[in-house]
Amino acid sequence: MRLLHAVVLLSACNFSLSSVGFDIPYSIPEQSIPGDATAHAAGIVIDMPPTTFPINVDIAAQAKANNVSGVISTVTLTSLSFNITKSSGCFDFVNSVSLALSSTKTGTTLQPTVIAAGGNPGCVQTYPLTPTPGANLKPYIDEGASVTMTGQAIPPAADVTFDGAIVLHASL
Repeated sequence: MRLLHAVVLLSACNFSLSSVGFDIPYSIPEQSIPGDATAHAAGIVIDMPPTTFPINVDIAAQAKANNVSGVISTVTLTSLSFNITKSSGCFDFVNSVSLALSSTKTGTTLQPTVIAAGGNPGCVQTYPLTPTPGANLKPYIDEGASVTMTGQAIPPAADVTFDGAIVLHASL
């Protein structure tokens, strides 16, 4: 019976340790999509040119800043959104968008993985994307990571400038 109590207590301890975590906010640098009034009026859907930006997060420093000791084993994407910055436009030109995370380390064995996607947001100034459930970003961040954004859209009538916000969740 004592052994059973010890196992239950150890299991409870392991459960509480695995649930320790913290959020890491990260800003997406400003991006621009060139406008084309003629193409917009024609309504022709095109593939957006891929856009890449880095994800530079020092997980150990973030853990220390959040008073978390222990080895971080998992980093997941909690949220990702784009925000119009320098125009009165909106995201109604977007048909679909996908963001893939890649390692920047030469010779890596990590394959790119889709971390978020969205489609047809309508005329909104903030466009939330849907994170890919269960994707562990930590191996990519440890090696150095970049995000490549691809998608399909009707070119906006005028230039659209936007930035974004990411929230990562790190846990033991």
